[in-house]
Amino acid sequence: MNRIKELRAAKNLTQEKLGEILNVQKAAISKYENGRADPSVDILKRMACYFNVSSDYLLELSDTARPPVAPSSTLALSAHEQDLLHKYHTLTDEHKGLLNTQLDAMYNLDKPKAEDAAT
Repeated sequence: MNRIKELRAAKNLTQEKLGEILNVQKAAISKYENGRADPSVDILKRMACYFNVSSDYLLELSDTARPPVAPSSTLALSAHEQDLLHKYHTLTDEHKGLLNTQLDAMYNLDKPKAEDAAT
C-alpha cells in the first residue's frame, strides 16, 4: 500500500511514530506499506481518520483522497474542536467508552449551571 507510505512521509512520520498513533507495531506499518499484510478494518478506519482521507484512497481503489462533501447545515467546527474530534476517533472503543462516561458526568454537573444562567 504505497498510499500509506506516501501519507506517512508527507507528515514526516517514522513507521514507529505512525505505529504509536495507530496503536500497532512498527513491523505492522512496514508490512502494510510493502503489501505483505492488509490492515484490519479498525486500523483502516483509524488511518483514514488520521490522514483525513477515504478508505478507498488508502486501499488504492480511488485516486480521490476525499470524496466531495455536500454542504452541511451544521455549524463549522473550530480548529480546537476538530483536533479533539480527531483525537477521539483515534481512541480504542474501550477508551471512547471511558471518555464518554467522564463527559456525561461533567455535563450533568455543569448542566444545572447552564440552565440557571439561561433563566
